[in-house]
Amino acid sequence: MDHAHHNHAMPAEAAAAAAAMPMDHNNHDMSGMNMHMAMFYHFGSIETILFSWWSTKTTGGIILSSFILALICFLYEGIKWARVSWKKKAFEESVALGEHNAVPVRRK
Repeated sequence: MDHAHHNHAMPAEAAAAAAAMPMDHNNHDMSGMNMHMAMFYHFGSIETILFSWWSTKTTGGIILSSFILALICFLYEGIKWARVSWKKKAFEESVALGEHNAVPVRRK
């Protein structure tokens, strides 16, 4: 692909060095860890999920891992909802006790 129309100036030495470098991006080394992850949608039963110790070897393992991830998402959202409701309840109790001078604004 020609990018000459972008008008990026590059010295001749840098252009020669860039042309000599291999452009293989299949095996990136990130701080000593060899990362081999598919970065596209694919189907398979032998997969690693989130961590190297969480891997599946069967279709049942994929289904169980999906269920566990959905459960973790529901727990996370439940914790967020509980925190907001506890803060709202504490604020309403403090207003009822007269600890705040301001009148709470009701928002939809």
